[in-house]
Amino acid sequence: MFACGVKMIFNEFLQWHGVDPASVLLMRHTPSEPQLRQALRQLAMTRHDLFNAYQQVQRPHHRTQIANARFVAALVGVEPGVAEFVGLYKRGPVLTITPEQYWSSEENRELQNYGLKGASAEDRDHVWVELVPIARFWNFQKRAASTALLPSGRCRSFHPQSR
Repeated sequence: MFACGVKMIFNEFLQWHGVDPASVLLMRHTPSEPQLRQALRQLAMTRHDLFNAYQQVQRPHHRTQIANARFVAALVGVEPGVAEFVGLYKRGPVLTITPEQYWSSEENRELQNYGLKGASAEDRDHVWVELVPIARFWNFQKRAASTALLPSGRCRSFHPQSR
């Protein structure tokens, strides 16, 4: 997709894919569980099914932000101020799921091997969003939040909380 060494600002990347930057929600994933935080980048590269299962479930208070976005750009936090771009996704249906539905997913159960706490019976229902990959970026390079990889403020952003 990109030649080695070619730098592209994030908004150019979006426009290259025919996506209006204003329609994109940034999701910077930084799990609170140490083992999962260490493994998430590798999962994004080698086990996209697990990475996508992780990012498709969010806390209820993010529902409006997710529902208002047409696209989601996923990033993995690697250290304070540094995130790596994982991929661009088209947002599909947004549904409410119970903790029981959450744990019925084989991927969510497998994520427990990486320390995922996940939904408990005491939790309120969660938001599940279908995310269809448009572009995945596996040539990861660390970049500071101030570099051109991250958007110029025209995209909405939130930091998903650990489940």
